[in-house]
Amino acid sequence: MHHLRSLLPAIFIAAAVLRSPPPVSAKSLSLRSSSFSVALETLQKHINYDFQNVGLLRRAMTHSSYSEENNKAFGILGENVIETAVSLRLLAKDVDISSKDLTDRVSEVSKVETSCAVDGMRLGLQNVVRVSPKTNSSTSSVVCGAFRAIFGAVALDTGKSDDAGNVFLAVHGGAGGALSMFKSYPRQGGSPAMARGRSQLQGGLVGASKLGRKPTVIQKKKNSTMLDVTKLLFESSLLPNPSI
Repeated sequence: MHHLRSLLPAIFIAAAVLRSPPPVSAKSLSLRSSSFSVALETLQKHINYDFQNVGLLRRAMTHSSYSEENNKAFGILGENVIETAVSLRLLAKDVDISSKDLTDRVSEVSKVETSCAVDGMRLGLQNVVRVSPKTNSSTSSVVCGAFRAIFGAVALDTGKSDDAGNVFLAVHGGAGGALSMFKSYPRQGGSPAMARGRSQLQGGLVGASKLGRKPTVIQKKKNSTMLDVTKLLFESSLLPNPSI
């Protein structure tokens, strides 16, 4: 019995060693880091924006479950960027839009499940954002948080929220995104020209989607403003021209 007791510490140590995961080699860590860097480079191409400080994008793609240095604050800034961009876009389209309609439309575009996460999934953020092993990177909240954080990071990188808004409009303003924004736009009220514009927008976007056309990409301009982007959207037929 005494002999067995003396062996107990050794048995416990052996069990702990067997349970512990194999050590991560420096080579393995290097491969992970390299893979993440490649993913960030690809993401910059997808959003058509090159970061001066890639560390900002790196943080935007880091969930709170992964590190204390995470994208939560960036997501708050990004949400404000998105809502401002959408508000300006809708007001440029119809300056007489009611406050209720404006609030509803902005809410729809920034909503987690119906728009924000969809845009994030389209960019493949579920495969980029860093999360803890116990966290599902494909959940709507994780993907949406990362999506919003991108535009918070762009605003910090440029020092201008309108530049970040331009990037958002280009990302969201493809056929699917633009159609989503305007498909349930109020039918009542407004001029006949605006009614025709809504009809042409929806018809044109549905047609472009069926034909498999690529969405129009708006190039980043250093001194651009939100109204510049709206003008470009008019010219590319993503928005109806109010002069029709």
